[in-house]
Amino acid sequence: MSRLSRIAKLEKRLSAMEGEFEARLREALKRSKQGAVGLFGHHDHFSEPERRWLPESTEGMALVELGREINELRADLGLGDFALFAKFLEYRSRKGSNVPGDQKLAALFFQTLLAVGDK
Repeated sequence: MSRLSRIAKLEKRLSAMEGEFEARLREALKRSKQGAVGLFGHHDHFSEPERRWLPESTEGMALVELGREINELRADLGLGDFALFAKFLEYRSRKGSNVPGDQKLAALFFQTLLAVGDK
């Protein structure tokens, strides 16, 4: 296989993965706006017995894993980090007593996505 065809395959795979990430993120944000918790990792500090009582989703960690795979593929292609994943990690890193809960963060992030999509 020629180098160009291999790069074209990787770029096609990258495009599909980024599209999947955005679609999954949008759906997770919608669910989080409706009350699902766990997308932003606010309960990660609880022990396993404490967390089992929370109606937490596993979507947050699944998106982190997918985002890391995307960034690895982008690095292989000589591209910078995936901006949407970086923004998601920024929202997940917000911790503290004054940080809005998952529902409000999801609404803020969703509005950001809509604003970017309109441009």
